[in-house]
Amino acid sequence: MVVVDALRASSTILQCLANGAESVTPVLGADELSGDVTLAERGGARLPGVDFSNSPTEILGERFDGKHVVISSTNGTECIRVAGGEDNPVLIGTVNNARAAARAAESIARSENRSITLLAAGRNNQPAIEDRIGVTLILKHLESPWIRGTLNPYYSDNLARDFLSSDSGMNLVSLGYGSDVLHCAEADRFDFVGRFDGTTIRRFAKTLA
Repeated sequence: MVVVDALRASSTILQCLANGAESVTPVLGADELSGDVTLAERGGARLPGVDFSNSPTEILGERFDGKHVVISSTNGTECIRVAGGEDNPVLIGTVNNARAAARAAESIARSENRSITLLAAGRNNQPAIEDRIGVTLILKHLESPWIRGTLNPYYSDNLARDFLSSDSGMNLVSLGYGSDVLHCAEADRFDFVGRFDGTTIRRFAKTLA
C-alpha cells in the first residue's frame, strides 16, 4: 500500500526523515502529540502548543537527527493509520518521491508476492486532484502495471499550476502556505520512501540502488 497525501502530510513526513528523524509517528488526536518534535494542523491551520505545523517548508532548515517526531493532520495521518501495518506494508509516497515510491513498492511486492495499492487520501472525504496526480506519477514509474481500480489517472503537464489551483492548494495559499504548495509539487525531490510498521514511519531506501 502506498498512501499519497500530496498536500501536505506525505511531503512533511518525508522532509522530517530527510532532516534526520529516527522515526515519525502519525497520530489521530491532539492529545497524542507527545514526542521530541511535534507537528500538527487542522484545516491547514497550525494547532496551538506544537513545535511546527504540517509544513515541509517550515522545517526545511531544521535538524531532527535521531529524534522521534509525532505528527497529526486533518486527513493524511488517519489514512496512514488505517491503511495497514506490519502484515500489510505501507509506504509514504507523493509527487516528491514518485520514482522512489514506485521502485520500493515493486521490490516489496515481488519479494512478498503482493499486489500494489495506490491510495489517494483525498480531502473532506472527496477525491483531491493533487492526490490523483501523485498516484498517477507513481503509476507511471511502475514496470508494466496491470491496473484495476476506480481512480482515474490525472496526467499533469504543469504540477505547480495544478497544485496551486486545487481546493487544498487554494486553502493553503489563503493561510500563507503557498511555498508549501510549490514544494509539494516538486517531482522526485527525495530518493527514498517512508515505511509504516503499524506504529511509526522510518526511512526505507534499500531498494533504490
